[in-house]
Amino acid sequence: MVVPVSVEEVMSAVETAPPDDTADAVVRRFVESGHELIVIVDDGEPIGMVTRSDFVSLIASNEPMTQTTHEFMSEPLLSIEPSTSVHQAAEILYEHQISQLPVLDDERLAGLVIATDLSHFVTNATMNDGVSTPTLESNRRKEREWSYEYDDEGGLGVSVGDVVTFTKPITESDIELFAVVSGDKNPLHLDDQFAKRTRFGHRIVHGALASSVISAALAHSPDS
Repeated sequence: MVVPVSVEEVMSAVETAPPDDTADAVVRRFVESGHELIVIVDDGEPIGMVTRSDFVSLIASNEPMTQTTHEFMSEPLLSIEPSTSVHQAAEILYEHQISQLPVLDDERLAGLVIATDLSHFVTNATMNDGVSTPTLESNRRKEREWSYEYDDEGGLGVSVGDVVTFTKPITESDIELFAVVSGDKNPLHLDDQFAKRTRFGHRIVHGALASSVISAALAHSPDS
C-alpha cells in the first residue's frame, strides 16, 4: 500500500509582506523572490494575498503604485492544511484556476504549495484515504487499459527497426489535472472552441504528457 504524499512534504518557502507595504515595494519583492504570490501578514496573522496578475490589473486600471497592499489584496485568504494530500491540493488548484496556494497550520503560515512542485509527486501518490488496497483482479483490469500490437518475425525480443504500436486512453480529467500540476493551461490543450479557431483545427496534447505516456508504455511493455 502506497502512503499518500502530503502537502507538508512538498511545500516551498513563502514570501510575505505587511499590509502597509506599497505596490512599488511589493513589486520589488516579486522580482527578488521569483514568486507568483505573496501572502499579506498583519501581526503574524495571514489576512490576504497578492499575485502578479493583481499588478497587471492595477497597472491596467491606472491605479497609483503608492497604494498599500491592504487596498488591493485578495481576501479572504484561500489556503490548505499541511496534511492535505497532493492529489487534493491539485484538485483545489484546478477548481480555483490558480497555480499557488498558502499552507496554514493552526492559522499560522507554514509554506506555499506550487502546482509545478506537485507534478513530481501527484502521478505516484495515491488517494487511499479510507479506501482498501486494490485487489489483484482490479490491478489486472488496469493493466488491460494498455493495448499492444507487435509482430516480431525475427524471434523474441525488440530489436532496432522493429515497430511496436500501443494505445492508452487519456481521459479529460487526466488532461485537466496535468494542466494544473505542470502549470501549462494553454487553451490550445484544454478548450475545443479555441483550438478550432487556430491553424491546428483541434486541441493539441501537452508534449510532456505525451512523453510521460510513452515512457509508461515502455515500462508496461511485454518485453520490459
